[in-house]
Amino acid sequence: MRPISLSTGSSSTRSKDGSAPIKVSAASGVSDTRTLAKQHPALQEVIGDDPACRDRIADPGWTEPVFSQLTSNEVVLRDRLIAFLEQHDLDDDGHAVNRVADIKITALDGILSFKRLNAPTSDDPAARDFDFHSNPTEEKNLLDFTRMILQKSGQLEYMATNIEHLANADWQVVLTLEYVTKRSSSLTFLHKDGPSDGKYVFSNLVYLNSLETLSFEYIPDESFDVGATALPFTLKDELRERQAKTPSDYLKCQRISPDAVVSWCDSLLVHSTPLRRSRKVDGQVVKEKYLSELAKSHGPSGAKYLFNAAHEKMKVNPSTIEANSQTEKMGRIAVLLASAEQFYPDELQAAGVSDSIIESMFENPIDAYYASEYTQYNSDLTSGELVTIPRHKAGRLKRELSEGLLADEVSKRYTSVRPSFMNLVVQILPADSTQL
Repeated sequence: MRPISLSTGSSSTRSKDGSAPIKVSAASGVSDTRTLAKQHPALQEVIGDDPACRDRIADPGWTEPVFSQLTSNEVVLRDRLIAFLEQHDLDDDGHAVNRVADIKITALDGILSFKRLNAPTSDDPAARDFDFHSNPTEEKNLLDFTRMILQKSGQLEYMATNIEHLANADWQVVLTLEYVTKRSSSLTFLHKDGPSDGKYVFSNLVYLNSLETLSFEYIPDESFDVGATALPFTLKDELRERQAKTPSDYLKCQRISPDAVVSWCDSLLVHSTPLRRSRKVDGQVVKEKYLSELAKSHGPSGAKYLFNAAHEKMKVNPSTIEANSQTEKMGRIAVLLASAEQFYPDELQAAGVSDSIIESMFENPIDAYYASEYTQYNSDLTSGELVTIPRHKAGRLKRELSEGLLADEVSKRYTSVRPSFMNLVVQILPADSTQL
C-alpha cells in the first residue's frame, strides 16, 4: 500500500519545516480522526485546526449534512474567486448555473494532487471558459478553495484514506464547481444534485449569506439502489453500510450561520429548497374553488344547496347515503372542510378533492405532491429528468421545526429568487469516462 500525500497543483505539500512531503496512509476503515492523526502526523494538514473537524468521527455527510462556517481567511478565498468569476459573461437566465471548472484528483508517486482540466468542450450550456489557464494566480486560488471546502466537510479525509480505491486504473475522482447566480425559490421538490446513476457521491453547497438563514430541507433516501450504481466496490460497501434502513418521518432543516457551507452525500440524501410557506392550505379557499367547479354543472345556487345538503346528511345519518355516490363524496369533503381551517394536501386528496384544485393552491403544481409526501421526487436539475420514488409507507412527512415557524422563517429569508451560491460536487467516474 503506497502512502499518500496531499498537494495542490503540481507541487507537493510539505511539512511545516519544509523538510519533506506530507504523507497520509491510504489505509481504509480508519474512523477516528485523532487516532489517524497520531498514526500519520501529516494528516494534521488535512484535518486542520477546526475543533469540530478534529473531534468528528470521519463522516463526510453520509446520512446527515455536515454544517460548517468559513473563517475570515476562507471568506477571502471565496470572495476572491467570486470576484474573478463576476468579471466574465455569466448566465443570468433560467436556473443560471455557470459551470466554473472540472478538477481531477490524482495519486501519483504517493502525491495527491488537484489539477484543473481544460475548459469543458461538451454541449453543456452551463459550461463556461473562465480563462484560468492565462491567470495562474486565480487558478491557484480556485484549487486552494476547492481543497479547503473538501477539508472542512471531511470529504478530503475520506478520499485521502481511500484514494487507492477511488483513483486508479479503473476509476477517477473529478470535482465540478458550479456558480449559481439565480434560481427560483419555487423549485421546492425533493431532488438530488446528480443523476440517478449515483456518480455524484458528495455535494458541498457554499452559501453567500451575510445573515443567518435556513439550510435546505432534507431526508435520507432509503430507496436508493446502491447495487445498480457504477461505483468502486469499496465505496458501494460504504454506502450500503451507511444508508438508512427505514424511512424517516421527519423532513429536517437547520438554521445556518453567515458564510455557511453544507456538505452531504448526494447518493444517500434528498433535499429541497425550503417551501416559502406552510404546506397546509386554507380550507375556505379550497371550499370556494370546489363550489366554483360544482357551479359549472349546477349553477352557483345549486352548487351551494347540494354541498350543504350533503354535509347535513353526512353529519346526521351517513348510513342513508349510497356508497360512492356524488352525495357521499361531496359529504366527505364538506365534513373535512368544516373540521379545521387548514389542511395538508394528502388530507384533501383522501377526502376526494381533485388534484387540479390541490395543485392550484401552490405556486408550483409539483409542490402539492411534494407536500403530500406520498411520493418523493428525485430530479436531476441539469437534465430535467424526473423520477418518482414510491415511499415504503404512505403518510405525511413531519417538519422538525414547527410548520408556522418554518414558514415564517423562510418567507423572511427567501424571496422569489434565491441568493447566489456555489456547489462543489465530487464525482467518481470510470477511468475512461469523458462524460463529466
